[in-house]
Amino acid sequence: MNRNKRKSTNDYKFYDEKEWRYVPAIQSSDIQKYPKIIGKSDWNSTFSEKFKVKPHFLTENQYHLKFGFDDIEYLIVKNEKDVNKLIKLKSKIERFDDLLLTKIITMDKINRDF
Repeated sequence: MNRNKRKSTNDYKFYDEKEWRYVPAIQSSDIQKYPKIIGKSDWNSTFSEKFKVKPHFLTENQYHLKFGFDDIEYLIVKNEKDVNKLIKLKSKIERFDDLLLTKIITMDKINRDF
């Protein structure tokens, strides 16, 4: 894998990124409005003016993924230091549910206890 033409990694594990993608089934009548692939040149010319933000960040469309704090099972961080960082962030999150604090677990604890 090459990144920014500066860094090259031979044995990169994409799983380590812990990313997921939500890809809704788009109705054929909406393909022009919400194309599955937006190329860089298309984004720069057409969609940047049309949306001002990327379409998948819009909340008013039927394809927007809706989830809430109740959908979160665990908040996994590396160590206790990161727990403190996360707790400090809570004041910046609108409508933060304090129950989320009970869902924080560290990788250190997971490695030690499981």
